Amino acid sequence: MHLKKTAVIIFLFCSLLLVFTQVESKTNFNTRNGIEIHLKTPAFLREGDLAYLTVNIHNKTNAELTGQMQLQLTDAATGNPVDGWFVNTFPVQYFTASQRDSVAINFPIQVPYGFNQPILLSVKAVSGNCTDSAKNTIPIFPNRAIIHKNFSCTFHTGNGNSIYLKDLNNANEESISNKSFTAIIATQPIWQAIEALKKLQFANKNNPMSVVSQFFSQQLLQNYQTLPACLSLLPSPVFTASNNTQPTSKFNFFHLSSNAPQKELQDENAIESLKKLQQTNGSFATGLNKEVNALLTAKIITILSKVYINHQTDSATKAALFPLMQQGLLFVQKSLSNTIAPDLTITALLYCYSKSLLKNWLVTYPSNTILFNSLKKHATQYTLANQALMGAILQQYNDTGLLYKTILQTIQQSVITSANNATASWPSGTKDIFSPNAFDTQIQIIQFLQNADVHQYPFIKTVLPKALHTLALQIQHNNNIAESWLIAQAGALILQERILLNPPATLTLGNHIFSIEKNCNVHISGNSIDSTLAHITIQTSQNETSIFYGNIQWQYLQDVAAIPATHQSWKLSKKLFVQKTFNHQTQLQLLSENEPLAIGDTIMIQLSIQNTLPSVKAVTITDNYSACMQIIAHPRQSTVLVAEQINLSGNHFFIASLPKGKTNLQYFAVITQSGRFSSGIASIAAELQEYKSYAPSIQINVSEKKN
Repeated sequence: MHLKKTAVIIFLFCSLLLVFTQVESKTNFNTRNGIEIHLKTPAFLREGDLAYLTVNIHNKTNAELTGQMQLQLTDAATGNPVDGWFVNTFPVQYFTASQRDSVAINFPIQVPYGFNQPILLSVKAVSGNCTDSAKNTIPIFPNRAIIHKNFSCTFHTGNGNSIYLKDLNNANEESISNKSFTAIIATQPIWQAIEALKKLQFANKNNPMSVVSQFFSQQLLQNYQTLPACLSLLPSPVFTASNNTQPTSKFNFFHLSSNAPQKELQDENAIESLKKLQQTNGSFATGLNKEVNALLTAKIITILSKVYINHQTDSATKAALFPLMQQGLLFVQKSLSNTIAPDLTITALLYCYSKSLLKNWLVTYPSNTILFNSLKKHATQYTLANQALMGAILQQYNDTGLLYKTILQTIQQSVITSANNATASWPSGTKDIFSPNAFDTQIQIIQFLQNADVHQYPFIKTVLPKALHTLALQIQHNNNIAESWLIAQAGALILQERILLNPPATLTLGNHIFSIEKNCNVHISGNSIDSTLAHITIQTSQNETSIFYGNIQWQYLQDVAAIPATHQSWKLSKKLFVQKTFNHQTQLQLLSENEPLAIGDTIMIQLSIQNTLPSVKAVTITDNYSACMQIIAHPRQSTVLVAEQINLSGNHFFIASLPKGKTNLQYFAVITQSGRFSSGIASIAAELQEYKSYAPSIQINVSEKKN
């Protein structure tokens, strides 16, 4: 049934175990003679919040008790007192508790701006010989946006290569509070590969090539975490690419309290999709002629074989993949004859390549030696791409005889460069091979050269870095779904490439100098960040030509009012509504700033997105809700289908495709803490575009009881 755009879709997240925004802590230091205290605090606070911390004192004796209560605040990390920072001007208060009765004491604390570390609260009650103590730790989050800027750049060294990041001129501004600056320098175009693989995460579930490419790319992105530490510093970086002179900047809007994960396709879902798409004869398509269907199936089996042999793939995934591959291989084999027609050469080669990858798992599978020998017999007559694929098959079988050497020599002659062409992306005389129209040729040659002996064939050391660079440029802006399997393979080649040794080099960041061996990871924090870091230079010691790839990440805090608009086509707004009863009917009334609320009030938070663009993919909306609220299980309302995740201080919504027009998201909370609080900043960002918007917070005043 088709729903109208304004129809309400009820979420399936009502039964989630939600976050409690109020914590009761009881840790005894020394409890004696019938007095017991309980400290109630919010789960977190933000900059600028004024909270009343409640301590309940229970008199367990048969006599009235009079005494004093003391509150101490310390930095949880350093142990240093912070009472002055938090305006704890009444650290000692007196109490009187009747026999077998309880009494509550409130301590007001004001969170200062610029303090973003957890604090430890310690309270102690003393009445004569009766004492009790309790403590609790509260994280402090900023009430400002944390801006994460990424600059990706390519360095072609020689006489030195410098870039200038003009955005860093603002590093010394008063409105900016610097958090971190990281420079990651690598010898592989990691950033371009990651960006290309992320684009494959939105598959057409009816297209088997799109599904298998998404599956493979997701496996690669998961394996990205296993790369050297310097290449996997951040769990979810955003990568951009640039030329060798001007870096590009991608401006991402996050909050320190945000922890929204990527929406990833689970392995079992991809496999289930492939099972539905696979026909009873083992192929993955219908309505195509025999040759095209066999080629499509061979390509899919090649990708699945690479996933299967990856040591990161778990046993359950392998068990589910094996019958898919086995049926597919049988279909392709039946489609081939022992004498291969020219239009089936690539199909036969992919079939043999998949079997070579799976040789340790297909020991009982028919070897079809006649087919393979026929391919070898005519290999020198094949295109360069097919020769390279044959070479890759020979590598899997450790067959480095005459045919293998002949193929290597042919490729060497095709990619040989002159010494005067040091700045070219590819060596001279190879534009026909490495042009955009020869994408598959590039991939097959690189795949072959990666596993060849560099010491025996030293030309590889010169060619391969330039080959990877050109390959990265090819996939950077390629959104052709028909080539998705090539993009996935290209990303795999870049990410899995062994790190080639570049000549010794130095990285200069402003007044800082660092040495580069294979890769370099430099981290600068806090007050050490200034505008001099805008100048970045890489210099090789022998003035040799090498390619380095840099990803510069700069994080800082800034008030949302000071953040310039980046795209006029998006607008995010946030409104709060309080639930009230009029004439025995419950209504929602818009909450204005500083309008008084009370503990127990029910609040509806509404996020509205006005989008004038066509459908935008992979949208994340983060609402950093107030410290005085507790999210409650209540039917969510939205004009689009979304997924939701709640963490300590933020509610995250994930929209696969945001439509043009107005979209509303609504969820509910209950007020649990008295004081004066920020309602929290909300933000929206698209995974694959630079679109973003934000909604500022308003102030909320909460009293203990309703008027």
